[in-house]
Amino acid sequence: MGRDTVKPYLNNLDQARLLNLLTRSSKGVAALQKPDKIYLENTNFSHALKSDPDPGTLRETVPQFNIAHKRNTQQFNNSTA
Repeated sequence: MGRDTVKPYLNNLDQARLLNLLTRSSKGVAALQKPDKIYLENTNFSHALKSDPDPGTLRETVPQFNIAHKRNTQQFNNSTA
């Protein structure tokens, strides 16, 4: 599977709030590169995918979940204003 296929899939999963993609803000060709980090939206997904997920990965996911929740809440509040 090529980059041209994977990138839209990742973006769709991000928009569906299944993943959180961490990317640097950039312009031009650099914006087309892969995300720096990919996090699951919720730690429950880790437990669904693996019976004993890595505790370090879970700890890393929780702050990203909180940041994404704040971002989504702000977007919702801006759209209803």
